[in-house]
This record gives sequence, C-alpha cells and structure tokens, in this order.
Amino acid sequence: VWCVAALLGAAAALTADVCEPDCSSAAVGTNVADPKNCHKFYVCFGEDQPPISLSCPDGQYFKDTATGCTEETDPCENSCKPTGCHSTCDPDLFSDTIVDLMNCSIYYLCSSGNVVGSPGVCPAEKPYYDGTECVETDEKCCSDQCYPYCQDTTSNITDPTDCNNYYSCTVVGPADQTQHFTCPQGSNFDVTVGKCVPGATCNTLCAGSTIPGEGTTTPSSGCVDSMTCSSVGYFAKCSYCQQQYFHCVQAGEEAVVQSCTGTLVFNPGPDYPYCVSPSDCPHKSLF
Repeated sequence: VWCVAALLGAAAALTADVCEPDCSSAAVGTNVADPKNCHKFYVCFGEDQPPISLSCPDGQYFKDTATGCTEETDPCENSCKPTGCHSTCDPDLFSDTIVDLMNCSIYYLCSSGNVVGSPGVCPAEKPYYDGTECVETDEKCCSDQCYPYCQDTTSNITDPTDCNNYYSCTVVGPADQTQHFTCPQGSNFDVTVGKCVPGATCNTLCAGSTIPGEGTTTPSSGCVDSMTCSSVGYFAKCSYCQQQYFHCVQAGEEAVVQSCTGTLVFNPGPDYPYCVSPSDCPHKSLF
C-alpha cells in the first residue's frame, strides 16, 4: 500500500509527455501528428490556443506534416510509446526496488513481491530515482500517466482514471479496452503489487474529474471560476463539454480563461485537453 504521507515530502518530477501533439515550433495552421492515433492529426494555432483534433478520410492515415493524410496500404502505428518504469514489486525477487508512479523522487524496497519498510527519498542534488539509484536527470522517470500502456504481455496495469479498475496486458502497446476489469468490492488496484488488494489506498493517477490547480470557487454547474496553475498547459474549466478552458503559461500563476474557436468545444477529460467538434465530445480514444 502506498504511503501517501511520503508524497508530501518531495516535489513530483515527471518527464514531459511523450504522447502529446508537438506544436512548440509549428506555425499557425500547421498540421502535426496525433501520437495516440495515427488516423488523426492536429492543427496548430500558436501558444494562445490549443490545437484542434481532426481525422483523416476513411482508408487514410497521417504520415507527417509534409505529406499529410495518405492511403494506408499497411496498418499504421501510433508514435506514442510511453517510457516504461519499474513500479511493481517482482514476486520472484527476494530483494527489489520500485519507483513511485506519482513522484519520481520516491522509491520503495520490495521483498518477494511486497513493499517493506518506509519509502526512500532522493536528495535534492540527485532528485530522481532511475530504478537503481538516485540520479541528476529525469530520463527514466515514468511518463504520461494518463495513457494506459502495456510494456509487456504478462502484467496488470492500473486504470489511470479509476483506482478501482485495471487492465490485463495481453500485447505490448496501448491497453486493450476489452481487457478492462474492475476490482472486487472493497478492493482497489495497488500498483506496487500489480493486483487488487482489499482495503488498499485509492491512488488515482489521472482523475477524470480533477482539474489541476486550485479553483477558488466550484459552482454546482460543474465549472470552476478560477484556478492557480500547478503546471503548464490547457485544462478543462468545466466537467462537461463547452467552449471555455484554462490556459496555464507558468506554474503558480492564475490561469487565463480562453475559448475554443468557432463551434468547437473543450474536451473535459484530462487525457485529451484540446478543442474538438461537439460530436466528438467527450472524446473517446480508439485505444
């Protein structure tokens, strides 16, 4: 079971999302690939507007910015392949160490598949645990926690939006929705042991109803009037599909309220924080 109190003792450190569209150097109107879905692409609108998600015509996939959508002669592959990290105790090892999915500065000692003792915390000069030791760079930290991805074909992984659910991995790649299961009543999925555990603490990695930052008011309408940014990016203002959203340019500052262009609406799910067509909201990934 995770030691939640230990999370308060160190700053969370995660690698940049490897599954997000890259509009960082793209001119307004440039099309870029959707890392999670090779049949889709994004139109970039600069730093002040989130990109818009569009689909290629049937039978086509998005090859690259220069080519755009083209005929799919062979099945295309998504470029999104999150970095794996050792976060589940190996039951076959008497001595093992794992990293905390929610904080790359924290690690745990394991024995025969179970966490033992108190968590370890990396020092400030070497704040990241790479699976073996504390290091200066975050290259081996867990990435993109909101995207369930199987690194092997034998383990179970948590549903990042619901601690009561999990995926059974049968292939390497995006988690198969047909292998999505719910823990028995009274149990939650414990990442450290890779299974449902009665009475386990609920640790949701990417809560669908949570807006990063602190809203000053939370009206009964399901919207937040203002927010202090905890990270840079775009965040839903409401728990339902509508045009306004928060834009955070710097952590610690007040978020700026902006609106999607035209008739587009902002998807409320944190795993897809972009403007989409009303018919695609809430957005449901194919994977």
